[in-house]
Amino acid sequence: VKAIKKLKPKRIIVAVPTSSMAALRLLDNEVDIIVVANLREEPIYAVADAYINWRDISEEEAFKMIMDIYKGRGEKL
Repeated sequence: VKAIKKLKPKRIIVAVPTSSMAALRLLDNEVDIIVVANLREEPIYAVADAYINWRDISEEEAFKMIMDIYKGRGEKL
């Protein structure tokens, strides 16, 4: 968020799949909009608990998934 603020955007929107209330409070005054699909009351929890189907993936797998999305759209990264 600090790096984005240096670019002086009109507004900052943060979207995350899961978060605790404590983490949201840290960002509350820093951004304009926060979107959270799975909000947790507990201050500490395993992120995997927020998902029905979770598995760890390697950095290489993540990179390939991102590249496949861009290729499917006909875009270059």
